[in-house]
Amino acid sequence: MKHTAPPPDKLILKRKGHKRHHRRQNYHFARWFWVFFILISVGAGAYIWNEITLKQHKTERIQGEIITNMESILKALNEYHRVHGMFPPAYQTNSKGDRTLSWRVALLPYFLDANGQPKYQDLYDSFNQKEAWSHKDNAALLDRMPPEYRSPRCEIPATGEEAGHLTNYLTIRNPNSVFPDDCSPVSKSRIPDRLDSTVLVIEVSDEGAIEWTKPDDFEFDPARLGTAVPKMFQPDLLICGMSNGDVVPVSIPTPISHLFKQNPPLSPEELAKQNPLTPYFLRNDSESADSAVSAPAADVSPE
Repeated sequence: MKHTAPPPDKLILKRKGHKRHHRRQNYHFARWFWVFFILISVGAGAYIWNEITLKQHKTERIQGEIITNMESILKALNEYHRVHGMFPPAYQTNSKGDRTLSWRVALLPYFLDANGQPKYQDLYDSFNQKEAWSHKDNAALLDRMPPEYRSPRCEIPATGEEAGHLTNYLTIRNPNSVFPDDCSPVSKSRIPDRLDSTVLVIEVSDEGAIEWTKPDDFEFDPARLGTAVPKMFQPDLLICGMSNGDVVPVSIPTPISHLFKQNPPLSPEELAKQNPLTPYFLRNDSESADSAVSAPAADVSPE
């Protein structure tokens, strides 16, 4: 049987309809593609913006808590100085001369609430002042550490064996610091440097944290690598509380360990002089201290 072609008019109509059908499909596909693309782009942008905002808020919150904690400690230290005419000794001793408790325990009655009343007097009265920090009577109080002694950057678990035991806030132990190791108390009149450039307290990382009642702090010896710089949350920045009550971020642009790698080796005097922390940690060496001060809390970030 011989096939005949359909009439021209029907053939033309079929082809036009076929093209319109594909054009319509292509149009719908392109339209939905761009709709999905825009939705995904907007969603991704919103997510990224939200993450950036949350990170900024977290950083600002941590900065605020760091300053608040440090200021609370500095206010208590200065309140102690107001009452006694000197800062507390680095540690307490008993009648035998044995080290018992940290200055952090002695400071408890001088944290004041909004009404000017001691916040931790009951906790202070609970300590056995004649016994060491590790004595069972005093060890039972380790988990009652005031929140002011814990850095907001601390990553030690909130629960567990070490929870609440370790503090990130230490003083400087050195014969020429405000807290000398011979336990002799120092008054502001014995600080020949400017008060705003002489350190009382520093914030150390969790690696350098200690039990808050233990009579230990950071032993500073600028001529020894292990004691020339404390453990820090950031390698180029140390948060310091000054004798006048200011909280100051001290910048360390070059790792201090580089001083010990020079050839020929530096003498102990040169190491002490070139250590950027020396003018801050010692109360009789203010040379070039201002050069290491960074913008207040500008570069503090959570790890």
